[in-house]
Amino acid sequence: MLDESQRLLHNVLAAVATRVAQLRRFIKHNFEAGSPIATEYSERVTELFASDVTAAFLQKMRNELAHAQLPIVSSTETISAGSATVAIVLPCDALLNWTDWNTEIITWLAELPSDVVDIGELLGAYARRAGNLDHWLHERIGTEQRSEIDQFAAAEDAFFRSRGM
Repeated sequence: MLDESQRLLHNVLAAVATRVAQLRRFIKHNFEAGSPIATEYSERVTELFASDVTAAFLQKMRNELAHAQLPIVSSTETISAGSATVAIVLPCDALLNWTDWNTEIITWLAELPSDVVDIGELLGAYARRAGNLDHWLHERIGTEQRSEIDQFAAAEDAFFRSRGM
């Protein structure tokens, strides 16, 4: 199970890096630098991710996985009446042996109360922030591009109606 967890961790972290790169390219390709959407997007990314130590940790972790080694993965189990949970965790002492962390990440790891990083919890929190960014961007583009979207929808509707669809 832990071997599979390492593989999945690698895949998720690679997907995070791909998503960041794709959105950056999407904005650059579709909106001029300094345009309202490009500016607001940059501000949102800074607000949600740039100053967040856990986002920096995930990025550095992805780099470490891609270029050096997989982390030591373990699990914690909690069993109580009627329920059982398993959390995939990364031991802080093993992570602190890596040399590519910045001071902020080292401090964060050293100060975690449980001496482990619950990677599922961390990735879940990151995914919620990323989802909020995606939702905002979708709504923002929809608002700014409403007339073009409406024109496209009308043309699409006319096309399908003309073919009896």
